[in-house]
Amino acid sequence: MTSVATSVSAFDRLVDQLVAVTGYMPNGTGVQWKARCPAHDDHTPSLGIAIAEGCALVYCQAGCSIDDVLSALGLTRRDLYDEPRRPGREDFAASYGYVTAEGKPARTVRRIEQERSKTFRQDIADRNAPALYRLPEALAAVAAGVPVHIVEGEKDVHAVETLGGVATCNAMGAEKWRPEYAEHFRGAHVVVVSDRDAPGRRHAEQVAAGLAAVATKVCIVEAKVGKDAADHIAAGYGLDEFVLVREVDPAPMFGSWTPVDLGPYLDGRVKPAEPVVGLARSDGLRLLYPGKEHAVIGEMEVGKSWVSLACVKAELLAGNHVVYIHFEESDPTGTIERLVAMDVPEAAIRERFHFVGPEQPRTADAIAALVELHPTLVVLDGTNEAMALHGWGIREEDGAAAFRRYLVKPFTAVGAATLAADHVVKDAERRGRTAIGSIHKVNGLSGALFSLESVEAFGRGGRGRSRLYVLKDRPGHLRRHGQRTRSEPGKFYLGEFVVDDTRPPDRPWLTVDLWQAREPAESDGRDTAREAEIDETVLNAVKALHADGPVTGRRVREAVPLRVNAVGDALDRLVMDGHLSRASGPRGAHVFVLTGSGDEAP
Repeated sequence: MTSVATSVSAFDRLVDQLVAVTGYMPNGTGVQWKARCPAHDDHTPSLGIAIAEGCALVYCQAGCSIDDVLSALGLTRRDLYDEPRRPGREDFAASYGYVTAEGKPARTVRRIEQERSKTFRQDIADRNAPALYRLPEALAAVAAGVPVHIVEGEKDVHAVETLGGVATCNAMGAEKWRPEYAEHFRGAHVVVVSDRDAPGRRHAEQVAAGLAAVATKVCIVEAKVGKDAADHIAAGYGLDEFVLVREVDPAPMFGSWTPVDLGPYLDGRVKPAEPVVGLARSDGLRLLYPGKEHAVIGEMEVGKSWVSLACVKAELLAGNHVVYIHFEESDPTGTIERLVAMDVPEAAIRERFHFVGPEQPRTADAIAALVELHPTLVVLDGTNEAMALHGWGIREEDGAAAFRRYLVKPFTAVGAATLAADHVVKDAERRGRTAIGSIHKVNGLSGALFSLESVEAFGRGGRGRSRLYVLKDRPGHLRRHGQRTRSEPGKFYLGEFVVDDTRPPDRPWLTVDLWQAREPAESDGRDTAREAEIDETVLNAVKALHADGPVTGRRVREAVPLRVNAVGDALDRLVMDGHLSRASGPRGAHVFVLTGSGDEAP
């Protein structure tokens, strides 16, 4: 396509073509105008136009792409810029001069517009100068207490300036921000304008994280319509109409760099953390440490959410508040259905269970409101979805650090245990050892990392089973209650996690249990044939005793002439394998009931 002559400004060129094609004269005053869009049947002007330095901005509120609009006008992207073309460079669009704080030339960035795409080139005069566009203007605004907008590109800077704002950006676009740039904004009020795509959101978080330690106030916003600040302003919106994503928590001036008072640790007032939160194993061992971060990983359908809900049930029944943030499901129906099926009282769910299904990034106020509920447990279901929602890189250390800083530490700081559910890598050599993404996810855990490996599939009306392992245990109390595996140093077998939804007549609810690791995690030459023989003997005893009333563990031990521990282990195996179910009997005794599979030999 051949572009029209360049003897007029980009705005005048655009207006001339709009009048010629649509027969309608755009209307407006100052820098923001409205016109009829040539790319669709437009009876109510929906095409926004704005005049910026060296270019014209265009945005169709009906959804037409900029390329469709330009094609309908017989123009190209290059025609949206004022600069005359260079001989042989029909794609050259604009150049942006960067200067030092003193106004000396530092670099030039050239924008190259091609068919439906753009690229950038730069010539660097001073490699030691910060690559910040409009740096003198930004520094003057900081000194005067005027807000500074940090945007993603030079065209966005010009767009903000058309409305009287002050803006800057780093050279070469998203994810090129350098930590040393933050010092120029010490004491500033900064508005970080994020592009509405994954790279743009990652870039905004990177910028905001660096500014939190030096700026007085930092917030992240997005365009009300379109992709970026240029689209937002072209559509006719003002600087006060950006959509707030979140206020950024300021970092303390010294904070964690102040030496810690070691007295309480030395005189015993501060005790080492012990696992007292969440699901209890059959021997009473609980899984989670208060005030610590935990994660459970595994492949799909191995029971990660069931482990989380079992921990939720334990805390609700203890009278505590629980926050459940589900990044994969905004609808609480499935979660509530499971809790009710687990026989959690409705009153406990209504009063102390707080479900959140976010569809927008977190804000400081939203997290503060959840902290004020004083939960003992916070479940973060869907780690990767949480990171994607916020634009944090799943496979990058900065992404894992942001997840921990903004979604974990606010809760652990007030004593809550957090439990995140995550997927394992698909690489066969690393499967089951770590979560998808940065190893920093695991390295930063202050509590324990659990993994689940399927034994029997979970399903409605059925009985599923997985093995639970602890892969990391920073406080160290869980590992001494597990069995070391020989194949992977540091991996300890904690027990069998069983979800039983068979619901026999005497137990019309679903049960979730973690059975103590009586069976070795790996074969060590034990006599499995002898165990099967004992199991059959104990099961036959239960069948015989069943006709004479409730079958308690004491009655079984009296009826079977074996060691007490051997009978107890057999009863546990029969329950885990689904041949028996365990219920509460008179005066707190356990009662064993035959299930549908109890008629079959174990």
